[in-house]
Amino acid sequence: MYLDTLKAQQDDGHYQVVQIRWQAIQAYFSGDIEKCVGHLETALSLAKETNQPTWVIKDILVDLRNQYWTCCTAKNQSYDSTAQKELTESEEELYYPILDRIHESLHEKYIEGLYKKKTTI
Repeated sequence: MYLDTLKAQQDDGHYQVVQIRWQAIQAYFSGDIEKCVGHLETALSLAKETNQPTWVIKDILVDLRNQYWTCCTAKNQSYDSTAQKELTESEEELYYPILDRIHESLHEKYIEGLYKKKTTI
């Protein structure tokens, strides 16, 4: 039901990436980290092919890096992540539009609260 709601609100390219990431989330919570990594790799390829915003691609890279680490740790293997390399070599900072809006909103409420406290004494 959640995906149906998203489908109505997102363009097809972005929705396809979200749908694959949702499969990765399901694999993660069912304990299949390798399947999760596979879905994330597919989502990353699709996001790049469909020219998704940089923040979407980097968000997938962060998840992929973390799941590579989990997978390597479980197998007691050395960790060498191409996802981390791509994040490190990128000249753009990691950016999450929704988090920035929430941060700004919380900051405004905090300042408003301080102002009320100072003026009502």
